[in-house]
This record gives sequence, structure tokens and C-alpha cells, in this order.
Amino acid sequence: MLPVLSLNQVQARYEECVSTASLHAHTVTLHNNHMIRDSYTSSCRFHWSEQRTRLTRPNARLRSFLSDAKSVLQAVHANKDKELDNLFGTLYTLTETHETVLQWIPAHCGIDKLAKEGSKKDQQSSSTTYKEAKHIIKQYQQRKWADQHPTYNKWDPYYELDRSEQVLIFRLRTGHNRMNHHMYTKFKIGSTDQCPCAAGATTAEHLLQTCPLYKVLRKRFWSQPTSMQNKLFGCLDDLRRTATFARETQATI
Repeated sequence: MLPVLSLNQVQARYEECVSTASLHAHTVTLHNNHMIRDSYTSSCRFHWSEQRTRLTRPNARLRSFLSDAKSVLQAVHANKDKELDNLFGTLYTLTETHETVLQWIPAHCGIDKLAKEGSKKDQQSSSTTYKEAKHIIKQYQQRKWADQHPTYNKWDPYYELDRSEQVLIFRLRTGHNRMNHHMYTKFKIGSTDQCPCAAGATTAEHLLQTCPLYKVLRKRFWSQPTSMQNKLFGCLDDLRRTATFARETQATI
């Protein structure tokens, strides 16, 4: 939905821009269903002065559209692109009651700030198409999901594992598994959360790092001390090595 801004607000922003830089502006004016002027100047001030003059005429009704898409304005001026037929129709309908000006502006010349200010004002009610509503909802859900999963990495090599490997790594990463510690503390299934080695609770870290029952097997897979971070969040080879180790322990995971 477009912000509702007064001409004075837009004018003030342009006056601010002109005071700090010399801008190159391009204006196309529509009147009575015909393009009647295509002009370039070295300053936006000329256009505002010209528009103010037109506004002082009796019964003058001016509508200005500002855009940083010069290619669109050039296509409108050429009046040859069939894909712009709907735009032409809307603009020509508007010219029946208003003098209509399409003006190119340099991007990021204070307009972003002005648009943000306008978005905080009361907006005109207008219907939203199904396609627009679908796009808005999709973007909202994507932002919401990203906020709820700050550690998500779409390049995680986890997604290159086969299904059985993914299951093992997921269970070891999250702790949602069938190991004694999780089953006993969460569901009160079993008589204890301890590992059969009696050296600690049966957790992913215990299995991968310290359990004496798998010391020899662990040494075969990792000849040097390796962190849990590397074993569960490392490269593709790290994850496959961990999944294979977990499978060969024959432990319930």
C-alpha cells in the first residue's frame, strides 16, 4: 500500500536534496491523454518551481508520481511496450481530471526516509489481491520462522546426508533420542538414566566422548581429540564419520 504524503512534504525533501547536491531529473507530463513534454534539467528545483506555478492556476489539479526507475519512465514515454497497457490505461484515466506528472528521481535522495514517515500515517483503504496477500503472508511466515530459528544454516552439510544418517545426527544434536538419559528424565521409562558402563548418564556427549565401552572404537574413528562441535556440526565427512561410529556402537539412539 502506498504511503499518503502531502506535496509540501515531498517538496521539503527535495529542497533538502537540492541544497546538498546537484541532481539530474527527468519529467514526463501527461495531459489530455497525450505526452506533451519530455525534459531534462540539471536541478530538481526547476521542476518544483514549475509545479508550484501550475498549482497557482485557477482550478489546477496536479498529481505527481516520483520514481527512481528511469527505464519505466522511458518505456512510458516511448509508449510501445504492450506490457504497460494497464499502466497506460490508469494514467490516461487520471489525466481526464488531473494534470499528471511522472518524475524520475535519484535513488536514496531522502525519499526512503520520507516514505517511512508516510507509512506511519493513516493509509487509504484499498483491496489487496489474492496474489499480494499470498506474498505478504509468505514473507511474514519466513521472517517469523527465521526469528525462531536463529542458528539455521541452509548450507549445513547435514542436508547432504542420507536419511538414516540424518536421523542419527538429528537425535544426537537435539538430545531427543532413545538413550537412557532422555527416556528416563522425560518419560520415566526405565529404572535409571545411567549408561551400562556406570561412568555417567547416557547422553550424546557421553557416547561420543567419554564412554569407556567404546574407547577402542572411538580411537579408530578419531585418532586425535575431537570436539563435540566438530563431530556434530563439522563438515560432511565429520558428520558421516559420527553417524557411522554411532551405528557401529549398536547403542540405542
